[in-house]
Amino acid sequence: MRFLLACFSLLLLPAVVSAQIAAPACGAPPAILKSTQPNIFTEQQEQWLGDAQADMLDRSNRPVKDPQQSAYLEAIGARLLAALPPTSIQFHFVLVDSSEINAYSMAGGRVYVNRKLVANARSEDEVAAVMAHEMGHILTHQFVYDITADLKRLLGVASVGDRADIYTQYQRLTDARMRDKHAKDNESDEKQDQADRVSVYATAAAGYRPQAYSEFWDRSFFVGGKTGSGLSDLFGLTKPHEKRLRLIRKMVADLPPGCGADKNAQTEAFNKWHQEVIANQAATEAPHETAETTSVALTPPLRLDVERMRFSRDGKYLLAQDESSVSVLSREPLKTLFRFDADRAEAAQFTPDSTGIVFHTTGLHVEHWSVADQKLVSAHEVVAPAKCLESILAPDGRTIVCMSFNWGKYEMDLSLLDVESGKAVYEKKGWFEPNYYYIVGLVNREEYGTSARTLPRALSSDGNMLIFGSGDDKLAFDLRTRTPIKLSGAFQSQVSTVYAFQGDTRVLGMDQRQPRTSIFYSFPDGRRISEAKVPVAYAQAITHGDYFLVPPPVGFVTAVADVMTGKYIGASKITALDMFGDTIATQDGDGTVMLYKPELHDATAAVKTTLPLSPLGSARAVAISPDGHYLALSSRYRSGVWDMTTGVQVVRARDFAGAAYSAEGKLLVEFAKLDKLEHKVTELDLATKGFMAGKYKLEDNQHLFCGRLLEWKPNGKKAMTLTARSILDNTPQWTRSFPDGQPGYSYNLTDGDLVFSYATQASPARDKIKLDPALRDQAALIKFKDAGRLIEFVDPATGVMRMQVVVEVPVTYYGVGGFTRVGDLLYLSVDDNRTIVYSFKTGAQLRQIFGTLVAADPASERIAAANRRGEVVLYDRAGAELQHLNLGQPIRFGALLNKGTQLTVLTADQKIRRFTVDAPPQRIATHSSLDRTDK
Repeated sequence: MRFLLACFSLLLLPAVVSAQIAAPACGAPPAILKSTQPNIFTEQQEQWLGDAQADMLDRSNRPVKDPQQSAYLEAIGARLLAALPPTSIQFHFVLVDSSEINAYSMAGGRVYVNRKLVANARSEDEVAAVMAHEMGHILTHQFVYDITADLKRLLGVASVGDRADIYTQYQRLTDARMRDKHAKDNESDEKQDQADRVSVYATAAAGYRPQAYSEFWDRSFFVGGKTGSGLSDLFGLTKPHEKRLRLIRKMVADLPPGCGADKNAQTEAFNKWHQEVIANQAATEAPHETAETTSVALTPPLRLDVERMRFSRDGKYLLAQDESSVSVLSREPLKTLFRFDADRAEAAQFTPDSTGIVFHTTGLHVEHWSVADQKLVSAHEVVAPAKCLESILAPDGRTIVCMSFNWGKYEMDLSLLDVESGKAVYEKKGWFEPNYYYIVGLVNREEYGTSARTLPRALSSDGNMLIFGSGDDKLAFDLRTRTPIKLSGAFQSQVSTVYAFQGDTRVLGMDQRQPRTSIFYSFPDGRRISEAKVPVAYAQAITHGDYFLVPPPVGFVTAVADVMTGKYIGASKITALDMFGDTIATQDGDGTVMLYKPELHDATAAVKTTLPLSPLGSARAVAISPDGHYLALSSRYRSGVWDMTTGVQVVRARDFAGAAYSAEGKLLVEFAKLDKLEHKVTELDLATKGFMAGKYKLEDNQHLFCGRLLEWKPNGKKAMTLTARSILDNTPQWTRSFPDGQPGYSYNLTDGDLVFSYATQASPARDKIKLDPALRDQAALIKFKDAGRLIEFVDPATGVMRMQVVVEVPVTYYGVGGFTRVGDLLYLSVDDNRTIVYSFKTGAQLRQIFGTLVAADPASERIAAANRRGEVVLYDRAGAELQHLNLGQPIRFGALLNKGTQLTVLTADQKIRRFTVDAPPQRIATHSSLDRTDK
C-alpha cells in the first residue's frame, strides 16, 4: 500500500527553508552508519517492510491536514539529508496530530513528528535534532537488524522474498513477538546512542546549532540539567535521562571546531509555522470526486447531539458543544455567530468577562477564541512533568490544574501549571491516596475511551473560585491569584462527593453522614446556612440564578430544579441544559437549539435556531435495506430513514435502539421506553412516511438483534434460555438452553447469523469438541491453549447451527465480536488493525490483511476493509486486492451490494458514496488529503 501523505518535490523545498551546509567543517560522517549485524533485507525489501509497518500502525495516526505545515517539515528533512551521505532510502516526513511530545520512525524511511513536539520546540534547530535522531534509527538500519534476528529466533526464517512474502512474515512475527517470553529490548542504550550520534552530526553538518538537541532533551524530560557522573553510574544513582543528556553533551563537545551554527535558526518562517502547528486549525480543501464514484448527501443530515450548553456570564451569548466542535450563538436574536473545531475537547467555557471561550484537551492543548472577532486568539501546548489523569482549565484560560498519579508511592500529585509558560505555579506532592477503583477507571478511560467518574469539582458563578477533590482532601483556589484558599468548618469535614456553588459565596453540598440531606454552606469558612428540602445525588449550578441542574424525573436526562422546594423548573432529554435568569437553553428533538421561559408552559413560544453541521460520529444503530434503497440511522437522541438514491429523508423519529429488515423487506425498529412511551417494535410505513403507532410491546429482556428479537431468561442456577422471536409479530420461533450461562455472542456481517464464542478451555467448548472429530483435530493445532476459541454460526431464523470451527486468536483479541463468515472463510478483525483469515475446514490461519472488515458479500465472497482513516481496500476471496479507495473522510458504515459489484459507504460528512468494484486492482482518491475531524 502506498503511504497516505505524498512527499513534496525536493526541488521546491529549499524555497521553504534555506540552509548553509557546514559539512566540510564537520568532517566525515560517523562510521556508525555502517554495521556488521546480520541483515537479510535488501534496501528494496526494507522499503516493503516499512510499508507493512505503516499499514499496521498508520490507522492510529492522525496526519495533520495542512499541506503547508507538512511541507515545512519535509524541508527540514531535506536539509538534513543533504548533509548526510547519499542513500537510496526514500524518506517521508509526516506531521502527526498528537498530544504527546514524541517522534518515531519505521523501516524504509518514515519519520513521524508529533504536533506537540513541534509546539514545545523553541527553534527549528530543536525540531531538526529530533528528526535527525529518528533518521539515525533508519540510516543505521536498526529496524531490519532487529527483525532479522527475531525472524530467525522466533520463526526460523532466514530469508525473505517479494513484497507479499514480507507482509506475511511481518504479520506472523507480530503475533510471535506478542507471545515471546524472552523478548529483547529494542530501545537499548546502544541504539539510542547510535541515533543520537547521527543526530548531533547531521544537525551540525546541516548548519544547525548542535547544542539545541541537548537543550530540548533537558527541557522536555524535566532533567533539570543533571547529568550524573561515572561515580553515580557505579552506584546506580544516575537516572537514564540524566546519563543520556551527559552523553549527548559529550557528542556535541567532540565535534570539530566550526562545525555547526553558533545560534539557533529563529526565522520568521519558523515562527509562523510554529504558531500554525500550535493552533492546529483544519485547512479548508474542496473534495475532489472522480468518475468512478457517485455521492449524495443526507438531506436533511442527522445532527450530532449537543453535549454541553452554557450561557455567557453576562447572558449575551450561548455556546453549544458536541463531540467535535463548538458553536457560538447570540442570545438576542438567537442565531449562530460562528463555529470552530474542538475535537476530543473537554468542556468548553466562557471566560469570566464573557469576551472569549476557552477549552482544552486531555493532551493539554489549550485554545482561546474571541467572541467579538470570531477567531482564535491563542493556542498553547502545555507540557506536564507527569501525565495528567485529570485536568481542569481555569475559565480565564491562564491555568491548568493537573492531577497525576505517582505509581511509586501510589498517591496523587497536584500541580497548577501556567498555560503560557508551562511552569508550575503551585505543587502539592502526595495530595491524596486514591482507591483502586478510581485509578482503574481513569486508566480504562485513557486506554479504551470508557467513561469514568472524575473527582468532584465546582466553579463559582464569576469563574474565579475553584473547589475540587473529595472529603478531607478537598482543595480550593483563587484562580486570579492562583493561590490556595483554606477550607474549614462543616463543609470541609462533612461533604464528600457532591457539591456545587450557588453564586460566589455559598456552596450546596450533600452531607456524607446523612446521604439524603443537602446543606447550604458559606464559602470558604464552611458554616452551615440552611438545609435544602430535596436531597441531590448530583448538582451543578446554572450560569445565573439560584437553581441547579439535578437528576431528572423519569423520562428525562437533565433537569433544572429549586432544591429548596423540590420544584422542577425545566427538564431535557439530553445532557445539554442551562438557565440564565428566567430563560432555559437546551436542544429540541429535531436537533435545533431552543430558548424558552418555563413559566409560559408553551413549547410554541420557544425561540429556535439550527446549528452548523458537525461531522457524523459513530451511529447507535444502522440498517440498510436488502435492495440498497433505504438507510435507517440513529444517533443517541434522534434517527431517520433516508432514500439512498437521492439522499432525501423519508421519515424522522426519536432515537431507536435497533433496526432490521424482515424477509418481506419491511423495516422494523426497536424504540426504548421513554417517559410514557413504551418499549416497542414499530414498522415504517413508506406510504405515510412515518412509523406506525406500534406493532407490539417488548419486555425489558427483549431486544432486536440479527433480524430477530432475542429474549434471554434465567433457567436455574447458572443456566440461561435464549428464545428467538419473529420481528413481525413477536411469536417464538426457536429456543436454546445454555447450562453454563449466557455465552458471548455477536452477529455475522454478511447474513445476520448469530455468532457464539467460547474459550476452548471452558467446559461448554470442551464438551462440544470431545464429540466432534473435526473440532478435535482443529483444537489439537492450537499452540497457545488459552488463545483457543470455539466459534459457532447459527441461523437466526431456525436456531440450526450452520458451521463451527476452532481457531487460535491473537493476543490482541478481546471480547466476542469481530468474527465474520464469508463462504468457507472466517475473518476476525482484532484491535491492532489486522484482520485474520482462517479456513473453516481446518481452522488454520491462511493469511492476514491490515484493516477492519466493514463490508462483505457472500455471493462474490469479496470483502472491504477500512485501514487508515478514510481508506478502504477491497479484496477477492483469494486475498488479491481489487480496489484501493482513499475517501478522505472517516467511514461510518459500509455494504457490498449487487453481488459484490458495488461498494456503498456512509462517511462522516454524511454522504452516501457508491463505487463500482472492478476486477483489476486500482486506486481511487476522492479527496486529496485526510480529514482531521476523524474520531
